Amino acid sequence: MKKIKIIISIVIIAGLVSVGAYKGYLFSLRGKALSYYGDVKVFKADKNKWESFDKSYKLKEGDILKTGPGSSCDLIFGQSAEIVIKLEENTVVKPLNKELMGIELVDGDLLAAITTPFRDKRFTIKTPNGVCGARGTGWKISVKDNSTEITVFDGRVKFGKSEGMYANDPFITREGKTLNVVSDGGVEYNYGNVDESEYLKWNEWAKKSSKQLMSVGIVDYIKTGELDPYPVWQKGMTYVSWQPMGYKKIESQMSFPRMEKETNASWVNIVTTWYQEGVDSTEIIPHPDKTPNEEALEFMFKRARRLGLHIMFTPLVDLLNKEGGVWRSDISFHTNEEWDAWFASYRNFILKYAEVAEKNDMDIFNVGTELYFTTSKRPDKWVELIKDVRKVFSGRLIYTANWFEEYKEVRFWEYLDYAGISAYFPLADDDKPSYGEIKKNCEKWAVEIEAWQKIHGKPVVFSEVGYKSIEGAAKEPWNFISGGKVDIKQQYNCYKAVLETFWDKEWFYGMYWWAWRTNVLISGKFHRGYTPYDKPAAKLLYKWYMKPDPHKYISKVRLVTDLLEKRAE
Repeated sequence: MKKIKIIISIVIIAGLVSVGAYKGYLFSLRGKALSYYGDVKVFKADKNKWESFDKSYKLKEGDILKTGPGSSCDLIFGQSAEIVIKLEENTVVKPLNKELMGIELVDGDLLAAITTPFRDKRFTIKTPNGVCGARGTGWKISVKDNSTEITVFDGRVKFGKSEGMYANDPFITREGKTLNVVSDGGVEYNYGNVDESEYLKWNEWAKKSSKQLMSVGIVDYIKTGELDPYPVWQKGMTYVSWQPMGYKKIESQMSFPRMEKETNASWVNIVTTWYQEGVDSTEIIPHPDKTPNEEALEFMFKRARRLGLHIMFTPLVDLLNKEGGVWRSDISFHTNEEWDAWFASYRNFILKYAEVAEKNDMDIFNVGTELYFTTSKRPDKWVELIKDVRKVFSGRLIYTANWFEEYKEVRFWEYLDYAGISAYFPLADDDKPSYGEIKKNCEKWAVEIEAWQKIHGKPVVFSEVGYKSIEGAAKEPWNFISGGKVDIKQQYNCYKAVLETFWDKEWFYGMYWWAWRTNVLISGKFHRGYTPYDKPAAKLLYKWYMKPDPHKYISKVRLVTDLLEKRAE
């Protein structure tokens, strides 16, 4: 996928880091060597002199540790060796004060591997440009010529120039991305893609370190994967606007960060919609009052990257005339000329946005959604279209098939990377089902989907799934115009059933919940719509999205209490 740069100029004040913001992250091990090689020296503050480094020495506040040319040193932090740090050659670090787990990187390069997933603690690295906080499991930070470069191999790293930015408005870098921070009166934040050789170097070291840790009985750490893994598990939310500048309005700028914070989603599906008059119209055009314009879309893409989110981009086609209950799945024609005209219009529409997706470095591009008659009657046209999109867009491709009949009948999955389903499967026969009934029906659909997936072999993603917070939501999840009494518990139960049923299926790779609104005031415990905001479903989703990706890597911790207590003394 092609590199992009997002450049934001701000004034930086190096070193403004408040200790109070991190109270409670106290660890017994202040930083102790796992191994070292070559010329490694430590300035001992209590003796006020440099000495050769000894493996048994524990770093103290005020100490300075440096590695010479061709030398390195691996440090462990935390009671159960939660973090392993590798100082590469010509690197200088200082331990932070006693209330922080972390170090100050004065100059050089360090690699890091977090061996134990944790929620309420953060490893902190101070640099000349600001402060980094990591909950990720693999990354590199380099300091040179008063600049900081953050490279994330796995997980995510937050960076801020000071306590305020770090706590409230950080720059977030997720796996596969780099962030370069240059200080010279102002700061340029340049996002790029991780170099494969850097990843391989980190992965080799992480595996070696894990073997050393296992040999002393501290931790059992298993790491597998690739730099740009495929398929990748997607903890997603859909974010949608039907206004030209809706994505850029102030209420959207307030709502979008809440989506990431309240759900812990690492993927977002951003939607734009064009329209045709009816099911037999052959012209697809943007709507002057409903279609997000490119300025708003690009603003949204940059905002998502700022929050460290991966992006699926979905251009939708909808109908202006839905009389008789028709919708996009019913688009169909009687003559070859009409079919050719519609596909020509759709091709112009989808290739336009494929170019936008490439320009803005989207991770996944959705080539179509719920166009059942077009996919079943003209699959050859879709194959041609997908091939044309591949010429424009270098990322992954998905098509979203409707749950009712279409997903089993699509005949071009082999040309795509993911098989998407608009997963509004009915989960109940009446308006007030028990959780047991909802779960049982969910498991029934899982059996059918699994049998279908074995035919084509593509990873399955629910590129759209959701439930209103009303009675009857489980019975007719697709019915967006349905009324009924508010029932936030039923929405919660539907979320729970889907998460419990599909999460660890070996062929399943994530979901995008429909949908987070651009205005959070249109939500709440008395709201009947699909959004989970300020409802129990959002809290449930947050807990699940805190879990490790089920198909990515496995981190197992084996604590040996007596040994650790002795090591911590």
